[in-house]
Order: sequence, then C-alpha cells, then structure tokens
Amino acid sequence: MGKTYPRRNWELLFRNTDLLRDLFDKHYPLKSKNQITIAQVKMLICVMRHEPEGVMLKEIAGELDLTPGAVSQMVEHLVRMELLERCASESDRRAVCIKLSRKGQEIRAVHEDFFNRVINEFMKTVPEEKREVFSEVLRSMHGYLENEKKKQTGA
Repeated sequence: MGKTYPRRNWELLFRNTDLLRDLFDKHYPLKSKNQITIAQVKMLICVMRHEPEGVMLKEIAGELDLTPGAVSQMVEHLVRMELLERCASESDRRAVCIKLSRKGQEIRAVHEDFFNRVINEFMKTVPEEKREVFSEVLRSMHGYLENEKKKQTGA
C-alpha cells in the first residue's frame, strides 16, 4: 500500500495560495479598491492566457466552467471598466473576440511583475539543487489537476 501523505500538505497548499492572494490584493490596483471580484480576476487571467489573439466567449465559459450568460455579464462589466474590449474574430467576422484593452494590458504587467518578483525572491531561498525538482513537482501537479478537471467535466 502506498504512503499516505500528511493532511498538512494540502493545508499548506491552501494556506500558501491564500497568502499569495493576500499579498497580491495589496498590490493589485483594482482588487484593493473592491472594484473587481475574484471571478473577474480569473476571467482576466483567462483572457491573458490567450493574448494577443484574444478568446471567444464560449471558450471562456468552458475554461472557467461558467454559463455563456454569466461570462457575457462579466465581460460587459470588464468592458465598462475598460479592462477588456470586444473585437471581430479574425476567423469568423460574425463572432466576437475578447481581448485585453490597453488598461487591461497594464494590469497584466502589474500581475506579471508582482508574481515574477515574489517567485524569484522565493526561489533564491531554495537550494539550487532543489529548484528544478520544485518546478517539476508544480508542473506535475498542474498536469494531474488539469486531467482530473477534464474527467469531471467530460472534456
């Protein structure tokens, strides 16, 4: 029978995630003003992953496991906040593509700078021989969780 890992591992994972969010909230210009929800931040991150091409509403809904109506409402709010913009799809002129606006790109830069700084500073505290192992474990965990999500959603 395989080794059972202590409950503390998942607790540490959640606590680290919460700590990163807390640190980020202090640096994220919109989040700290309570102008944007966590769900909207997730949507911005989803759109960021598709830059510079942009992404269709249906793809956002699938990735975030939301209804197209909920996505449409959030997109509308983020367009009004000037964080996202709608444009015609290059592959289908009748379809609408969602991209980051200039202001959204500035937020992305803040997001990337913050996390790059935090991770780079943390990695300096990790012995060099363990850095690649740490990265491999993160990639492996991400792959596993992506597969589990696909199994649950039937995708």
